Amino acid sequence: MQAGNLIKDYLDCHKRKINSHSLKWHAGQMFAYAGMNKEAKRYFKKTYNIFSRWFGGKDGSAWYFYAKGTVAFLDKRKDKLQKIILKWERKLPKDLNYQVLVKLYNNIGLLLYCV
Repeated sequence: MQAGNLIKDYLDCHKRKINSHSLKWHAGQMFAYAGMNKEAKRYFKKTYNIFSRWFGGKDGSAWYFYAKGTVAFLDKRKDKLQKIILKWERKLPKDLNYQVLVKLYNNIGLLLYCV
């Protein structure tokens, strides 16, 4: 939680001076690791939109599916995550992010604790 708040505070203080995309993603990760899924999803959702899927080429589409799939995992929406994975399989190469989504799909509902 402290790591997520630290990144969040940095983003708040430097809004116009940085490319915040990756920092928003990392803040979301830190909140997710702390079990703060609502806050994590808030930051994850700031990293993608439908325009990146439509106009961002393969990289934009891959990121859109990866981020949206991660949110589906946090929501425990196995059906939604499965649809995202199937779309990925039809349109994009099965890279490392694809493999992560498959692992998330296979582990929906399991509690993971960081020690």
